[in-house]
Amino acid sequence: MSCTDGSYCVVSKEEDRGEGVVRLVDVYESIEAIRENHAAASTWHKGAHSHRHLPAAKPNPFRTAMLVLGLLCFLLWAGGVVLSIFLMKTIMNNEQLTTSLKELRSNYTKLSNDYCQQHDSTAEWKRFRCSCYYISIDKKSWNESREDCRSRGAHLVIINSKEEQEFVSKINGHGSSWIGLQLQKIHSENWSGKDKWQWKWVDGSLPNYLAWLTAVTLYPENTPNAYIGGRGKWEYDEDGPKQWICETDI
Repeated sequence: MSCTDGSYCVVSKEEDRGEGVVRLVDVYESIEAIRENHAAASTWHKGAHSHRHLPAAKPNPFRTAMLVLGLLCFLLWAGGVVLSIFLMKTIMNNEQLTTSLKELRSNYTKLSNDYCQQHDSTAEWKRFRCSCYYISIDKKSWNESREDCRSRGAHLVIINSKEEQEFVSKINGHGSSWIGLQLQKIHSENWSGKDKWQWKWVDGSLPNYLAWLTAVTLYPENTPNAYIGGRGKWEYDEDGPKQWICETDI
């Protein structure tokens, strides 16, 4: 093969045959290399494209809801356990306090009754709130009844409330008993010079609670002493034998 300085060469037949084979082989190898490179490039592009466009995994709403529901159930269960323990402790404490309160009341009642009996062991006294009461078996006049109460370190009962009135009426039963209320004379300072009368308790105080029988006259003449009758209301009598009720403070 001889070449010129130009862009082509002159090839002889023998050279052309040998070199043609070589060139043909080179062409096939070049084509095969090009195919391999093309296939590799196509594979890379497909892989890159596939990697870029893979669909994102969608969250499962049912699974999320189940997790949230499970967490709420656990919290409710834990709260129920804590609340149950708290309630049990509270109930036990309340029961203990109730028992202690009953014991204290029982002890107080016993001590109060013991005090009432120690005050006068010859009679049966009954306690109501902060006072002891005694109702007689015998019957005497109002003045004699008053003296009997004094001898016991007490006084004829003074009733200051509806509750005390109900208690006194209960221990009186259906009888008639003197109470410590008396109609006392008050000298008038007006021009007529007539005396006035006023109900007073044996300690000198004025009544702040009244339980008179409806039909009675509040300011009678010559009937100065009050008693509690069988109907549980106050009445009055000048004198006469009746039971009486004494009272002393604890």
